[in-house]
Amino acid sequence: MSGNVVAFPTPPVRKLTEAELDSIDRIRLGYAYNFAPVMPVLFSGSAGAERWSLAKFLDEAQFPFATFDIIDRLGIGSFDIGSFYANINLERIHLPAELSALTTAKAIAYLLDIVACELSASFERGQLRSVSALGGDALIRSIRARAWEWRKTGTMDEINLYYHFVCAERHPVIGRAVHNAAINRWGAARTVA
Repeated sequence: MSGNVVAFPTPPVRKLTEAELDSIDRIRLGYAYNFAPVMPVLFSGSAGAERWSLAKFLDEAQFPFATFDIIDRLGIGSFDIGSFYANINLERIHLPAELSALTTAKAIAYLLDIVACELSASFERGQLRSVSALGGDALIRSIRARAWEWRKTGTMDEINLYYHFVCAERHPVIGRAVHNAAINRWGAARTVA
């Protein structure tokens, strides 16, 4: 049977329970992010733009989340550089039903912390003179570039938060949530690097 590949059925997409939504709403974010889909503003400003909480975004995601995963079982409340690498399988993070909606929300919060750190680091490096000179998409591109630089130097994956970011954003829901939140907070870059 060495040549046969077993195709497992894709788990069904389901609406999140009230308990899941409440738990997601309790996750602390460093900012009141808007996770609404990014749409071009056609006329003046963003008046009337819809605001989505992280819970609403995940409930609308149409992605097959696990009902319970190892992070839920261990009771890990949030991720940091050590707990993320120790408890998330970076090779499997993007697979359907690998993560629960609650764990996905915690990963999104961790990645948004990385984006905020990249903003601060960009100011410290002298790359930015004002917040208006950048966009959320530029910060994400900068993180991807740094992940590649760190990878080339052989830095251990355990302490490479940029690598954590790149692996986690392969998850379609995590990647879209971080993109939406970053663009809705910092806008899009005025020039493409």
